[in-house]
Amino acid sequence: NFERLLEEPISSCVARITSNVQNSVNKKLKKRKNLTAAEDLSIKVEFISSDGVLSMENQLRTILDSNGVVLYVEPHAYNLDINPPIVRSLNLPSPAMIGLSLYPKKLELEFACLPLCKFNWYCSKKPVKNTSVDVTHMEWEYVASGYLLLLQASWLGHIIRLECIPVGENREGVPFYAYSSGPITAGPGKCPFDSRHAFCHDLSDARSFRMVCYNILANLYADSDFSRTTLFPTCPQYALSMDYRIQLILKEILGYKADLICMQEVDVGVFKQDLYPVLQLNGYQGVLSQKMHSTKGSINEGVACFYRASKFSLVEMHTLSLQEELKSNPNLRSLWDRVCCDPGLKAEVESRTTVLQVCVLTSVKNSDRRVVVGGTHLYFHPLGDAIRLVQAAVCLHLLQEIYQKQLKNGADTSLIFSGDFNSTPDTDVFDLVTQPDALQFVSLKQKEPTYCISDLPLENELLLSSACGTPEYTNYTTGFSGCLDYMFYTRDKLEVEQVVPLPSHEEVTQHGALPSVVIPSDHLALVADFNFLNQ
Repeated sequence: NFERLLEEPISSCVARITSNVQNSVNKKLKKRKNLTAAEDLSIKVEFISSDGVLSMENQLRTILDSNGVVLYVEPHAYNLDINPPIVRSLNLPSPAMIGLSLYPKKLELEFACLPLCKFNWYCSKKPVKNTSVDVTHMEWEYVASGYLLLLQASWLGHIIRLECIPVGENREGVPFYAYSSGPITAGPGKCPFDSRHAFCHDLSDARSFRMVCYNILANLYADSDFSRTTLFPTCPQYALSMDYRIQLILKEILGYKADLICMQEVDVGVFKQDLYPVLQLNGYQGVLSQKMHSTKGSINEGVACFYRASKFSLVEMHTLSLQEELKSNPNLRSLWDRVCCDPGLKAEVESRTTVLQVCVLTSVKNSDRRVVVGGTHLYFHPLGDAIRLVQAAVCLHLLQEIYQKQLKNGADTSLIFSGDFNSTPDTDVFDLVTQPDALQFVSLKQKEPTYCISDLPLENELLLSSACGTPEYTNYTTGFSGCLDYMFYTRDKLEVEQVVPLPSHEEVTQHGALPSVVIPSDHLALVADFNFLNQ
């Protein structure tokens, strides 16, 4: 009833308030059988500013332009607060586990600025024995301030409270409180990525940068009976939920202290509610490119790129639909014409949702130095080699166009092409990316000769190598294991300074397969340090 249009006359709003107050009072009086009093009730309602009573003919908009407005509902006066900072919604990740961090989740602010907001954390003074506790009568002890709270072992069994004070322009709003969904539980303990963090103790220097490539397993694909029973049967259901996995993912990613983070299978909600706000307050900026269907529009997952704001700034970003680029880009006409010769291949390529995300970044310390960062997630089907080969060819051409444009502008430019290629090192896709002289590429390695693609016009003028080589596997499930993820780099512009070792086979398989209670995805993160050759 108080959500009114600004163009509405004050008289209409006053009439609504008067009617509602009268109805409320009348109901109470009728319960007391005081019908006469109910019929005779008359209430005076006015908006009063420092200059006097506002005219009933004025629009409600005039309230915003007046000073010290009071709503008078006889006999009470209410001060009006215009556009106060407000927390609309807020909760905490669940479960709350020792060794992991809590942070504001699903935080919605109005008339408030997130970096200015204050976050105060409290722990219940006493542990609780069950989840159905009345938090309003608890005693609390202040433990920390800030966006993230690392849960300590001494808090096992306690409840956590977060106080969020919304802050806008020179003013604070009413505090909003959120509580852990239950007592703090034991966490997963030491995870394999904890050992990997030892190789990332320091930030990179001005001559280098650290990069992570990680398929984090979208909740879109993990949250189904088929996933739980067939794809990932060794993972406990609680550890397969995104609420559990995202806490491990964030701890893992932040621990690498990377300058560039490229991720695949990023749910839109996870990007908005978890990754972006947490990484932003840790010094990163990021962009998401959703997969796109030719007729249904955007898909609720995609590829994301985050970069350390003190290291890089974003010059331009492109989200390129591979199927649309193949059909519309004149420089890809010969490839498209050849694909059209096979109706089955044409239909499959057109129906895919794969995108290429391209971010052109410039060094904060050296504006003439740029890095073109391409990220993708190629078609997944085991018998889709031909489709992936076409997709890889399109990606390489689009990257070459953007890369050459930067070089022509005089920038000292290098290139990274990373992602989940769903292609092992013995496939045509890997050969095409790493063989610069494959001008008329002949495909001989298809596992299933479904399509006639022996004379596809494929080109790659980029000098690319795999930063992490070809490990035995980057994806390990009960049904498959193999190397599918790569960070390809221009070897004439960059050199690999360090590759952070992958977890041992014993660590990967200690709980059966991936994901597990200690590894939050069915893929392993690739981490490497690069040096610029032209210093």
